[in-house]
Amino acid sequence: MLVAATLLGSCHAGGPTTEEKIAALQRESDAACMCEVRTHGAARAECWRAFDAKISKLTDQAGSMNALWPTSPTFQCIDDKGACIEQWYSVDIARSPRMRVCSAADAKAIDEAYERVQKATGDVLAAEAAGLAVARQAPTLIIDEAAPKKVKSAQ
Repeated sequence: MLVAATLLGSCHAGGPTTEEKIAALQRESDAACMCEVRTHGAARAECWRAFDAKISKLTDQAGSMNALWPTSPTFQCIDDKGACIEQWYSVDIARSPRMRVCSAADAKAIDEAYERVQKATGDVLAAEAAGLAVARQAPTLIIDEAAPKKVKSAQ
């Protein structure tokens, strides 16, 4: 599913518009993330090489949003007006491997499972378990580290 989209060539006399650039880069980012899914993370550098080369010429503005939900997007912005490309969504659940998902739909499903249980029970551990169960079934899941995260004890 390699995407042949490039930033070269356009019907516009001045070259591609910002929207076209964003769309092309988003397709490349999506393809790179799915490449990583298919290779179970083993070819991470190779999967992202073309995207990273293009985005590095446009910006050094990278970021992520920390939310109150189990997932948060990681993105690259190509201007100061909010033109950004989402690369993946980090899944931050205690006592679980470091994970990411490629699709907004998978991230939303994880967040919704977490929220549903949190609202119904008020139990954060049960909510995290629900989110983790959905994450493990996500078709775009990438596990970055096999060992569970260490939780610091209050000593």
